[in-house]
Amino acid sequence: MNFDKPIDMARATHYGNNYYEVYSKKLKRIVSLFSSLEYTNFLTLEINPSVISFVSNLNLGFDQ
Repeated sequence: MNFDKPIDMARATHYGNNYYEVYSKKLKRIVSLFSSLEYTNFLTLEINPSVISFVSNLNLGFDQ
């Protein structure tokens, strides 16, 4: 599996009241987040020095 490119998700088709586009130093790209919970999880991963990289918007092969 190639985890370099995230799945493009339209903002209007996803639940959540908040929408964030943030730059990740670890992923070296802009990440789209669709809720405050996703933003909090992103910050937790981004500031943890033991985490080298992570995957956002992972495609597990299920219908969306």
